[in-house]
Amino acid sequence: MGSHYENIGFVVTDFAGMAEVGDQVLAHGVKISGPQIDYYCLDAGGGAELWLAIGAGMVFEGMTPAYRGESRIPVHITAYLPEEEYFGEGKLHCWVNPSDDAATGEYPMLCDVVEYAGIRARLHVPARATLQLSAFAHSVRCYPDDAQYYQFQEDNDGAPLAVETFMPIGLFLKTDEDGTVQKPRPMAIITGHVLSASRVINTITQQPFYALTVQTAGAVIDVVGDLEHFPIAPEPGWVVQGEYWLSGRIIDNG
Repeated sequence: MGSHYENIGFVVTDFAGMAEVGDQVLAHGVKISGPQIDYYCLDAGGGAELWLAIGAGMVFEGMTPAYRGESRIPVHITAYLPEEEYFGEGKLHCWVNPSDDAATGEYPMLCDVVEYAGIRARLHVPARATLQLSAFAHSVRCYPDDAQYYQFQEDNDGAPLAVETFMPIGLFLKTDEDGTVQKPRPMAIITGHVLSASRVINTITQQPFYALTVQTAGAVIDVVGDLEHFPIAPEPGWVVQGEYWLSGRIIDNG
């Protein structure tokens, strides 16, 4: 499994590499000023972005890769979960396709969100919003059609999951041997149909990656992954299933 950075064409293998990339973001990124945290967004072409958070006194408060895609999902945000180490990063908990009373929805989800501190200051929970959701590949399997997907499940004694399924596994909290309950994570196992797929070039590093739009349960999401995850170019109509880190962007609220 490569890093989240590699899924959009950035090669970051150690702290020195991350510091070098951070300097690029600071020097060439677009600044979004906030009351406590300033963000710098570097556009690397094809939807690939890096977001750098800087606090008072030029203190580093986090850096995260992101992808600006086509996904648009109605959500009801119920909570923010800040990172313990960096104040510029955090997650939001939400319901996808919320019910009329907004108490629930089609399913819950946890995702990291770009410009976390600014969003939290402007959008007070509970709140409705439109979310652009990107899934960064940890592991992926591709199937040319539904029949081959179901055949693989049968041959490997897998659970008979529908071909469009969203499982927010990061909310399934486990207890360690010492009794400590694991913290929620912005992770999901997602299965869906490929609507579009393209091989994209990161214009800063010249490294390629794949960007897909995928129809899953109740939503169209953006999926990104490096060529290790997609050694064969996926095509529209294929089924993709994988484990993903979830990164979100608030498009609008209300």
